Amino acid sequence: LVEQGPDLSPKALARIARHLEAVVDPDAADAAEARALLREERSAWDKTSLRILDRYDGSSTISGILPTAAAHRLRTYVEAFTQPRKLDSETARADQRSGRALCDLLEHISPAALPDHGGDATTVIVTVPLADLRADLGAASIGGIDADQRMSGAEARRLACTAQIIPAVLGSKSQI
Repeated sequence: LVEQGPDLSPKALARIARHLEAVVDPDAADAAEARALLREERSAWDKTSLRILDRYDGSSTISGILPTAAAHRLRTYVEAFTQPRKLDSETARADQRSGRALCDLLEHISPAALPDHGGDATTVIVTVPLADLRADLGAASIGGIDADQRMSGAEARRLACTAQIIPAVLGSKSQI
């Protein structure tokens, strides 16, 4: 190791040192590797974070740090929804396909599989005039906590395809 040290990268030197340790004392090497992996996993868990920031243009920025095992699981799930797709006669970039696949994944997660909040699953109320819902134009608003959140009638229709629909008929003054 001393002879080869100056010619090797730190990563290569560490790999050779681990190999030598495994050859000389396999039991100690296994125990050392287990401790190192546990430290690495705890460190990764401590660093785990997720931020979702509204860009106020109809999109949001997501950034975060995940433990490698969770990131691999997420990648596997997203790749299950990723396929070469053509939208409007145009092939989407790989990052666009991944982003769209994540949206598909989120829409396919069964609410029954999610934890309840205070005993009831989260309820979102979308208000849109029936004529707008049937037409290609119009806007919908999401009630509740995000009362100022707006979406197109087309997006409300798309989301309604997989949602449980509870109609509410509103009068001329938006009263039920």
